[in-house]
Amino acid sequence: KADYDKPIKLTTCTNIMLIQDIQCGDKHALILTKEGHVYSWGNGDVGQLGITKARHNESSGGSGGNSATGGISSHSQNNSISHITSNSEMQLRLYDVNEFQAGTKITHIACGQTHSLALTDKSFAFSWGLGMNGELSDGKCICTFTSVNGVSSNNNTQIQKNAMFKCRTNLPQKITGINGVNAIYAGYTSSFFINDKGLYG
Repeated sequence: KADYDKPIKLTTCTNIMLIQDIQCGDKHALILTKEGHVYSWGNGDVGQLGITKARHNESSGGSGGNSATGGISSHSQNNSISHITSNSEMQLRLYDVNEFQAGTKITHIACGQTHSLALTDKSFAFSWGLGMNGELSDGKCICTFTSVNGVSSNNNTQIQKNAMFKCRTNLPQKITGINGVNAIYAGYTSSFFINDKGLYG
């Protein structure tokens, strides 16, 4: 069955990595290890896993990958993550979010509904996923649905899909609008950052 009434040990996570933090979004999650590496799993349809679209499509097709009890994807393996439900059981597959610059150490992570945040030991903040409400803090996209030819775009599926395509990023991107970040927080569709000068969001 898909639901459990007591905790289930994820042997891959606990056997091969020292976990510092876990954050959960609506349908995705991040793990931060004590070594400063980030891993993701779950639904990545709007970029919230921090991997390329091609690699996500490959994994959704069921090629390669390792379950949460059988192994973990890495640079040297056939990287894959799956959010496909098989036989009513969620196949948990971890993916190494390795798109950061070489040598980057992550110290904090955060998840919103469909976006993710990370903070490095150099006080740089990164975001990825869906940013239709400005939650990526990239200054590029705040989508508002207005009437088009007398028809509300809130009810226009194609317009919403186009907006989602424009307001998303699949890979971690550095947030350039704020420096010296020492804390990050993610709300459902919002992001907040703290530095020595105050709170930003």
